[in-house]
This record gives sequence, structure tokens and C-alpha cells, in this order.
Amino acid sequence: MFRRLLQKILASLARQVILVRQPEIIGVTGSVGKTSTKEAITKILENKFQVRGAYKNYNNEIGLPLTVLGCVSPGKSLLGWFKIFKQALVLMSKDKTIDYPEFLVLEMGIDRPKDMDYLLSIVRPTRAVITKLGQAHLEFFNSLDQLHNEKIKLARALPETGWIIYNYDDENLRQIVKSLPRQALGFGFTEGADIMAENISTSRGLGSGVEVGVSFKMRLEGSTIPVFLPGVIGRPPIYSALAAAAIALSYGLNGLEISDSLKNIKQPAGRLQLINGKNDTLIVDDTYNSSPDSVYAGLAALLEVPLELRQRVWAVLGDMRELGALSQKGHEEVGSAAVKQADCLVTVGQDAQMIFTAAQKAGLKEVYHFNTSIEAADFLEKEIKAGDLLFVKGSQAVRMEKIVKRLMKDPARASELLVRQGEEWKDK
Repeated sequence: MFRRLLQKILASLARQVILVRQPEIIGVTGSVGKTSTKEAITKILENKFQVRGAYKNYNNEIGLPLTVLGCVSPGKSLLGWFKIFKQALVLMSKDKTIDYPEFLVLEMGIDRPKDMDYLLSIVRPTRAVITKLGQAHLEFFNSLDQLHNEKIKLARALPETGWIIYNYDDENLRQIVKSLPRQALGFGFTEGADIMAENISTSRGLGSGVEVGVSFKMRLEGSTIPVFLPGVIGRPPIYSALAAAAIALSYGLNGLEISDSLKNIKQPAGRLQLINGKNDTLIVDDTYNSSPDSVYAGLAALLEVPLELRQRVWAVLGDMRELGALSQKGHEEVGSAAVKQADCLVTVGQDAQMIFTAAQKAGLKEVYHFNTSIEAADFLEKEIKAGDLLFVKGSQAVRMEKIVKRLMKDPARASELLVRQGEEWKDK
């Protein structure tokens, strides 16, 4: 009851603030990479404009209006909520001396049918960024088509002058965008994309104190721009950078401005971050969340790590939640995919048992299953050896970051490098 009332109040306040302050709104949706893309867009625009990006992953009926109001959730504190309401009333005044962002970069996540309709009743973006039409958050949808149609509502709601920024490599998405009467910019690795990445390479200084990251060349408007993203591997961080570049291009920034701004992009914690591990191992920390598409992307990224730094590859995979009717199929297919990239597999959680079984059937010899991330960490701490590469990933509920914290070389940096390190997660 309290949540529903709070939701209505926040929505009403956010609508009024937008009406008075008139910010330019960029909405980001998709099955993977929303937070990383939001962060990249915020970074690339803030050199020229006053920008606010969604705090953490504030992307639902509570988080989105809180971002509009510039507030962090006070949890169960009634006093804290009243302070937020008071701040909203100040923002609703016509006092022009009040500081408010020119741009809002909002994540617009959906879990159920009509979720996008609700978010669009609060904000109307002029830019729709769609990262990918995948399988994540299918639990409450009858089909993939229904899920994808819900996400596409963001693009359909744009004004006539709006822009769609979309993943050109997603063929289904590409065809849908072609049918929409809006300006569009496609980004990706496929020839024909408006903003395209090529010549991808990973630094060979991994683990040696030399700056680590992925390099590529970005093609846009007939120019080629060299880009380096530190501390990450794989294509997902590149997708985020390309989407941010497309947004910048749609607002009139030139290639030089875009190139300079990309240097400041930092991938959020738990998204294909490279972390030095104990015993001269290397960890690919992808523990923020999980879905089949993001697991495939992470496994593929392992091939970019130099051979001398992946003498033995461990895939450490937890449950993938919210897959609905596709849960069994998704877990089994991930198990089969892991066999192609990993020498050893560790699975964590009840659903991940299906990954374990599929990998065994596919012929992987070293396969281990545990009920909790703590049990898996206990096992791995004894088993890992110099030169091992560990890819760690799972849905939030399985708390796979506990494994990374146990195995990282410098656990004192956990609060700086890992997800879910706040007090609110301490006893979960």
C-alpha cells in the first residue's frame, strides 16, 4: 500500500518538475548493457552540457522519478521521503536561479507488460537508445515478441524530431527501426552501421602494471578515430562507447569532441572488469547480473585475453533469473557454450544445475556445482593456479561478487571495484 502511494506521488512530482524545468531527456532500454550505456552517454555529454545520469541502476517506477528529482532512495525512512517531497516542491517553483541539468539520461527498464507505458507517462524522451532485443526479463511475458514490443514502445513514443540510437548488429531490431518514421543512427561491428568499431585488440600488458584495456578504431562520418577503454575486455564495453558516440553525433558534437570525451568513459563495476587475482590469476568480473546473451558475450571476450594469461580458463556461472519459460533452454544452452571456451566449469545455485548438467553431457570433464557462492569461493581458493583466467558471472540473487572478493589479489579494494558492497547488502 505504501509503495503504491509513494509511486503515485513520485510520478506526479517528477512530471511537474519536467514540465517546469524542461530538460532534454534520453531514454535507454534493452536486454543488456543499459547501465554501462547510460554511464557512457553521461560522460560523453557532460563535457559540453550539464547532465544527470540515473543513479546506479535506478530504472523502474521508483528509481526513474527519483533520478528526475535528483534524489537517492531513503529506504524506509518517512522523514527521508518527506525531504524528497520538499525538494521536489522547490524544483517545481519558477525560480530560474535553481540549478537543474540540461540533460537527463534515464534507464528505462521493464519487467512486466505495460511497464514502459507507465514510465512514458512520467517522461517523454527525445532520444531512444536500444542496446539489444534479447531474452532478459522474460519471466512475466508470454513471448519474446511481447517483450520486444514493450521495449520498442520507447522508440514509438518519440516526437517527430526524435532520434533512435540502436544496435545495428541486432538484425531484428534493425528491421523494426527501418519501419519507424524517425531519424536513426545504428552502431555496431557490422558494415553499414553509422558508427562502427573495427580493429579490436586487447592490451598485452595485462596483470603487469601496464594500463589494461581494449583498443579499437571507430568509424563515423567518414573519419576513423582510435579509442582505448581501460580496465575492460570484450565487445559489450565497446557497444556502450559506440552508443554514446551516436548520441553525441545526434546532438552535433564532432569527431574530435567525441574522441576526447571517450577517454573519460569508465565501465561500471561488475561489467567485464579485469581484476588481478590471488596466485597470479586474472579475474574477469561480470557479476552485476546475467542473461544468456550477456554470458555468450562474456565467454567470447575471453578469447581476446592473450594466450599466456589464460593457460587454464574457469567459467564460474550462477543462476540466470527472470527468464520465465525460457529458463531451462537458456541455462542448458549456456552450459553447452561454456564447454567451447572453458577448461573448467563451476556452477552456483539451483537453476545453474542445468548449466552443470548440459556441460557434463557435452563432454566437459572438470565440472563442479555448489549451492552458494561462498561454497564455490571456498573450492576455488584452493584450486586456482598461476596463469588461470576466471570468468565470474551470475544474477544478482546469487551474489557472485562474493567469489571475486575472496579471490581478488587486493580485497581491500572491494568497495572500489565490486558491485553490491554497501551496508544494505551486508547481510544478504
